[in-house]
Amino acid sequence: MNRLSVVMGIGLLGAFGCAGQPGDAPADSERSSAAALEGYPVDFPNKSRTPTPDVATAATMKYFGGPVIPNAKVYVLWWGNAANINPVLTAAKGGISDFFAGITNSKYMDWLNEYNTTINAQAGSHVGSPGTNQRIGRGSFAGALTLSPVPAGNVTDTQIQATLDSAFTAGTLPQPDDATIYAIFFPRSVTITLTGVGSSCSTFGAYHFSTTETTRHNAYYLVMPDCGSSFSGFTRVTSHELIEATTDAIPTPGSNPDFPQAWNDSSGSEVGDLCEGTSGTIATPLGSFSVQGIWNELAQNCAVSRTFARDYNVSFAQGAATITSGTPTSFSVATATSAGTSQTLTLSVTAPVGVTAQLGATQLTSGQSTTLTITAPTPAAAAQVVVRADGTTGTAAQSHTAGLLLTVK
Repeated sequence: MNRLSVVMGIGLLGAFGCAGQPGDAPADSERSSAAALEGYPVDFPNKSRTPTPDVATAATMKYFGGPVIPNAKVYVLWWGNAANINPVLTAAKGGISDFFAGITNSKYMDWLNEYNTTINAQAGSHVGSPGTNQRIGRGSFAGALTLSPVPAGNVTDTQIQATLDSAFTAGTLPQPDDATIYAIFFPRSVTITLTGVGSSCSTFGAYHFSTTETTRHNAYYLVMPDCGSSFSGFTRVTSHELIEATTDAIPTPGSNPDFPQAWNDSSGSEVGDLCEGTSGTIATPLGSFSVQGIWNELAQNCAVSRTFARDYNVSFAQGAATITSGTPTSFSVATATSAGTSQTLTLSVTAPVGVTAQLGATQLTSGQSTTLTITAPTPAAAAQVVVRADGTTGTAAQSHTAGLLLTVK
């Protein structure tokens, strides 16, 4: 995000990871038409976005010690009646639900393992302290829900947080955890105001933030106003916020990043901010989607995907599934050689408490598949089972992960 200090109505000093609106990440051929469509700044226009690597280390992005979102499970939330939301978003086929289902289980997520937090903090007040030991990988789309009741008319971020909190308390919205992202989409008629910053579709086009909770886990959410974009404009902006939330779950005030932030440059820009104006297309089984480029720290450039000369991935055929309690259910876990020659992979699995998950094979060659058999004794709300594949990317030991969102009936 391009950070400003924002005094919230509840007395919280907050800041937001923000992207632009239509044409946030246009390909060069789209740039002229996108610029004509915008009519207002992309993101908060308060400072330069030019990458400024550290002179001593040559690093641009640094880890400040905070959490990331390892295997994102995304809930789409319609702000009020879905009939009032732009139909390009609510479309049953090819809409924003398909975008999230496709993108979260794609190569757009694989390469973000360069932002794992299995290292010590590199900067800020927690420098040298152990990181949160999280590995970023593929995730899942958890479903589309209607957020109701909602305040009438235009809203503030304080009202958005209060609405989420009320839904959590009422049990109408799944509870937040380390992996959950709530992507909130608004009717064209609703303007979001940020105290001290301005209004959506005027000063900013979107943002991500986190609630500060005392009784439950913080909730990570995206605020996605409708600024009159095409669907590809929506997906570019959404991809910006999705990846920034993934790599910097708790943005903090101003242009001086510090814990609990995760990955930022020295002036507070996140991985999407340095690449506004770049884009590409990611092909998924649910369609091809336009996405924004993301800062690739290893190459010091912008990319929509990255593979080493030798690399691999791991994936589920589907990102979410429902099983019957007490009945063993098997799923296919696929690996692939994404670059170079095949290699030996070691697989492991992490499951929620009370769920038994067993791999058919724990060692295989990239390109092979195995099964994951899951048994849960009692019904349970959606939670993730994560498969981790350890191998070599380039010349270094590395891991890729894939998450399966599991609901037990």
